[in-house]
Amino acid sequence: MNVAALLPAFTKEHFPGLSSAMNGILLAGYQVTYFISTPLVGKYCASIGRKNCIGYGVVVLSMSTATFGLAALSTDQWLFWSISFFARCLQGFGDGMCYIPLISLLTLEFPEKNEVYQGYGMMALGIGYSSGPALAAISIRWCGYLGTNMFFASLILTIGAVGTVSMPERINKAPPKSENVTVEGESHSVSYFEFFKN
Repeated sequence: MNVAALLPAFTKEHFPGLSSAMNGILLAGYQVTYFISTPLVGKYCASIGRKNCIGYGVVVLSMSTATFGLAALSTDQWLFWSISFFARCLQGFGDGMCYIPLISLLTLEFPEKNEVYQGYGMMALGIGYSSGPALAAISIRWCGYLGTNMFFASLILTIGAVGTVSMPERINKAPPKSENVTVEGESHSVSYFEFFKN
């Protein structure tokens, strides 16, 4: 989320030909790929392994954040935009690969106090979302646009790697939750589109 605070000022100074609509489309790439990828991650993270999925997500998220910063080395506005859009889309995918298994783990590990721990998880997410832009605003003064993205990429990779390595291996083998929903004695699967239709 730190990117949203940095991008408009950077493009206004270095790529004034990029409209605010193009900046909006670029930033929306994250949400679109997050929206598309999270149901797929939810479906397959138990077979990939929850710990593995988080680890892959950390790598994708940190590498895409670095790529987002490296786009600033381009002097062509459309090359900058294309690389940034690609990286922003990968950030949404990487974030989904981390978020879904973490929520799944809260549910599996703390079934009796699930709501309490979900609240703690959302609180941690809120702290990250609110402190990220503030930290980015401080970092850009000393590190610039490229350096700030590299700083965040290394921060994501370091904290994510330590967190993933410290997770017990058993979470990769946790039994997946049933996809079947019981409605008045009947059992059936709910597809992605049925979920949104209802």
